Amino acid sequence: MSRLHNPGPGEILDRLTILALKIVHGQMAGRDITHWVEERDALDNLKVPNIPILRVVELAAVNGALWQAEDDLRRERTATEHYVSQTAVIAQTAIRIQQLNDRRAALVSLINVNAGVDRPPDKL
Repeated sequence: MSRLHNPGPGEILDRLTILALKIVHGQMAGRDITHWVEERDALDNLKVPNIPILRVVELAAVNGALWQAEDDLRRERTATEHYVSQTAVIAQTAIRIQQLNDRRAALVSLINVNAGVDRPPDKL
């Protein structure tokens, strides 16, 4: 079962790209990925109109960059427990995460609009 309730095509594709990241990274880490595969398979059964592949690839790239930025921030947070001088790096990484999340929301909204789904923006 998916975590999404009444999703538009943008939300479905967003979740599928995130699940792809979790499955690949989980496999590389030797973790049990069964629950992510099951969720992906459930979402694959939902009807999604044809979306230009460029939008899906762009969304996947943004989610990958967001994943990396969050990992960078976690690494810096751990490092700052020992060295307080990393404040600028942490601030830059946090700003990058905000920018990536804004781009992600814009892409999800664009995919929904292109698919004819009229929804209010997800971001406030």
